[in-house]
Amino acid sequence: MPTPHAPMGTSPRQLVNPRERFLYAIILLVSLLVYGGLVFASVSDPKVGASVVFYGVVFSLLGIFAHGLALGRIRGNRFACPSDSFRCFIGSPPHMRGDWASPGCLTSM
Repeated sequence: MPTPHAPMGTSPRQLVNPRERFLYAIILLVSLLVYGGLVFASVSDPKVGASVVFYGVVFSLLGIFAHGLALGRIRGNRFACPSDSFRCFIGSPPHMRGDWASPGCLTSM
């Protein structure tokens, strides 16, 4: 189905629901209050500051790990190789790749 085009002279403000701007302002206010509270608690008590930094690092590492798993799943579904053959790996040197047309390397594209 083709995307309808707006007539000439349509501003982006006309294309955004007014309620969306209100909700964005509320989310912005809540997030500023939460971050301000974390900063205030971190400055007032060093133990709380250490906890905030620790959990920030832990959640950042978990996020990077989750992105790595998602990317690995996407890249891992590209080629199906038998367990005794490493000929299908793209990163292997050319002399170790073998014949790409061999039945040992099945592409799922």
